[in-house]
Amino acid sequence: MENYGSRKTHLKFKILSVPVIIIAAVIILISAASVWIARNKIVSQMENDGMMMANQISNDMTNNQETMKTLNGSIETRIITLSNFIKDNNDKVNNDYLAVLAREFQIDEINVSDPSGKIIYSNLPGSLGYMYKNGDETYKILKGGKNVVMEDMRKSTKSDNYYKYGAVKNSDGGIIQIGVLANKVQSLTAKMQPQNIVNNLAKNKSVVYALYMDKNLKVTAHTDKSRIGMKLDDAGSKTAISGKVYSSKFKYKNKTQVYDVIYPVKVDGKVVGAIDI
Repeated sequence: MENYGSRKTHLKFKILSVPVIIIAAVIILISAASVWIARNKIVSQMENDGMMMANQISNDMTNNQETMKTLNGSIETRIITLSNFIKDNNDKVNNDYLAVLAREFQIDEINVSDPSGKIIYSNLPGSLGYMYKNGDETYKILKGGKNVVMEDMRKSTKSDNYYKYGAVKNSDGGIIQIGVLANKVQSLTAKMQPQNIVNNLAKNKSVVYALYMDKNLKVTAHTDKSRIGMKLDDAGSKTAISGKVYSSKFKYKNKTQVYDVIYPVKVDGKVVGAIDI
């Protein structure tokens, strides 16, 4: 009788435990599937966010460079226009006349040299007598071969101001040089520099690193400044510089798993570099 009861209890346990095991297995499978689906969704969202971020930064950089190109071109047009005006009125040129033009055209410096490169007229008394020398950008006009020279914005040696200088060959072979105060343009240029852009990206906690490379694959900006100046030769960088978007997953510095997006930056339809996030 006891054996029968024991067998009955054992059978009842088997009957009850099998469904429990099956249900537990199903729950485990459903949980594993849910985790896998959730993980894939998170990864997919991360990839989409990364691609969108890289695309936005690439577009911003393109717009920045085109804006600076337009601003720079506008200043250069002013310089050339006034230089040609002075050239057409050479018979009126003297220090007082240049001072009047500087005020009316809101120009900071106007210099006129003789064919040897010596400044003989200027709105700034301190510039009179200066001799353009080999090494000066403007001297290229005196050497021949160039009728117009435009310099990059540069800081004054006498103040904290930034100026944009340009020069045009005068009718007698001398030089007409014009300098325009460009502090606002310089400030805007500084804000738009790639290093400032990657520094701002670094504030986003989801960004492990960001860099900008020029069209020669040289790193010109990086959140890790020790890497600035590096020459890249990986397939992804080369792909981006060729004009195509590249993405991959790898361990950054062999310890942090990252999703990496490299997006080309274009100006006037030509690749000028790439942003890597």
